Amino acid sequence: MSGRTISIILGGAIVLLGCFHIGYAFVARLRGRGFLGGRGFVFEAERDGDPVGFKTVLWGNLASGLLEIVIGTYLILTGH
Repeated sequence: MSGRTISIILGGAIVLLGCFHIGYAFVARLRGRGFLGGRGFVFEAERDGDPVGFKTVLWGNLASGLLEIVIGTYLILTGH
């Protein structure tokens, strides 16, 4: 496999992960509770119990999803 093929596959996987995070933000908003997590960091919040934390969960998932889409698209288009 060439480096370009690997970049396209990796970029596509990163874009899909970004779409998952954005979709999860919308699902969490509908359910009224959400989860934002990463390596060594886990944050759960409910709309009624912690409104500020809940908005943080939503915006965090949206921001990470958009960043992943941008990075994945860059990999796909440039092949780096």
